[in-house]
Amino acid sequence: MTEGTAVNREWVLFTQNGTLIVDWGDGKYMDVLSGEFIDIQENEISHHPTNEELDWQVHINCVVKYDAKSVWFVKLPERPQRTID
Repeated sequence: MTEGTAVNREWVLFTQNGTLIVDWGDGKYMDVLSGEFIDIQENEISHHPTNEELDWQVHINCVVKYDAKSVWFVKLPERPQRTID
């Protein structure tokens, strides 16, 4: 069993400035290294990570492993959600 939190690889992106992010939907993005949720514009998104870029993320212990469908992260905070009032 793989440790970490699995995220669909389609939701893992790099920004134009090289920040690895996860797209949680509804305009919510998370900076993987800081764990902070950030506001970015769609035009700030660069690309999905290549295998070589994910290899580096494994090397620096940000990613546990990856395959063609998923990326397993060492730690991810929970997505902030509004509660029913």
